[in-house]
Amino acid sequence: MVAPASNITITGTPSGNGKFNSSAQSGGGGTSGLIFSDDFSSGDLNKQLAGAPFWTSGTNLGVISGFSRAGNTGNCVRFNFNIAAEAVSELRYNLGNQFPELYFRFYLYYPTGAESPTRGPRAALSGGNNKFFRVWADAPGATGNGDDPKFGASYYSASPAGDSQIGAQAGVYPVSAPGSVSQVPTSSPVFTPILNDSLRGTWQKIKLRVKVGTEAGHPNAEYQLWTNDVQRWNLSGLDAYSPGGIYTGLRKGYIMGAQDAVWDNAGTYIYMSDFAVSTKDDI
Repeated sequence: MVAPASNITITGTPSGNGKFNSSAQSGGGGTSGLIFSDDFSSGDLNKQLAGAPFWTSGTNLGVISGFSRAGNTGNCVRFNFNIAAEAVSELRYNLGNQFPELYFRFYLYYPTGAESPTRGPRAALSGGNNKFFRVWADAPGATGNGDDPKFGASYYSASPAGDSQIGAQAGVYPVSAPGSVSQVPTSSPVFTPILNDSLRGTWQKIKLRVKVGTEAGHPNAEYQLWTNDVQRWNLSGLDAYSPGGIYTGLRKGYIMGAQDAVWDNAGTYIYMSDFAVSTKDDI
């Protein structure tokens, strides 16, 4: 866990709904396993991967300056959730190719309410089933090819009121019910704290590993999560595969997303710094 600079003041103006324009840069790659990384130092979301945009769309967010996990310096993404239920703030990505195994790493900051500017007294969630992370093979229905594997994590309510935890989700993404995944394991869902008084006002390191299954009838997909370098869940034997063998890996997804519950009746900002994705545990 990385503490911010004291007397934090967050500066900068969000660059609109993602600020996607023509000032793109080249993306990562190489033998290290790194596919893509972004510290948002460009001030926008235009960094490219293999000549194509990595960040494909953004809703109610922007890159701001003067705040990152390094303190009152650098840039980060600011998600902006308003006070309405079903508020949406999400950042979508496209890896270009399918990868059977991926590692994601990014840092998140949930406000205490002492920051300036602020939205709401503190980051506090009322309710659950709010999206945190998603990755899947491809958009079902777009090609008519059927189902594909999908992994996710969502916010769920915790105690005391306003605190939150994230729960693991995985499964097959059927055309008949687009977007649906199940909590895993279904008999005893796995959760880990993500939002409480000890975590607000600090940068939390998030790392996820996802590995798709190889065949129907033999669940062998894997899903792991670390927060601040401590492993929180280690799931195997999951039913996340491509029934028809059409999809062999994971390709698209998003960070944050639609929020079914209200953020403490006042909305909130959530900040993300230093994103990376790799095929190896080297980020």
